Amino acid sequence: DKEIRKELFQAMSRATRPVKEEIPESAKRTLPGGLGEWAAKAKVTTRQAYSGANIGVTIQTRMAKTRTSRAKATKGQKVQNAGTFGAVANLKALDEGKVWHPVWGRRLRSGRLAGPQSVEAGYFTKVMTGPVAFNAQQEILAALSTAVARIVGTAKAS
Repeated sequence: DKEIRKELFQAMSRATRPVKEEIPESAKRTLPGGLGEWAAKAKVTTRQAYSGANIGVTIQTRMAKTRTSRAKATKGQKVQNAGTFGAVANLKALDEGKVWHPVWGRRLRSGRLAGPQSVEAGYFTKVMTGPVAFNAQQEILAALSTAVARIVGTAKAS
């Protein structure tokens, strides 16, 4: 039924909203200085899938990489700017406690990046395994139980 499906989608969105709000706060608390502020700007998205191989609710963060224009190439020389090794930042590595960052004024043979530098791990994982995510999981299970009860109830009435 479209009505049951719509209510289920809305219940999932309500349940995951606190988790989505907690992730940027966790980044600010866990990561040092400007790195925490930068990671908090990542877009947190929720994807709901009710068919196919990956049934469930997925919460992920994504951020476009910061581009720089400080590296200059002379004729015949190729220079790759820091932060241009792909389309998105590696927030998974940041969650694991590893950061690659540009070092201005120091040109390395492999490019203009230094690192990896170690930072406290788990700004994302701690939220996903903590009480906020547990509460969201309980709300999702309750919404699913309600939807199943309504479906079974309508099937008996038919």
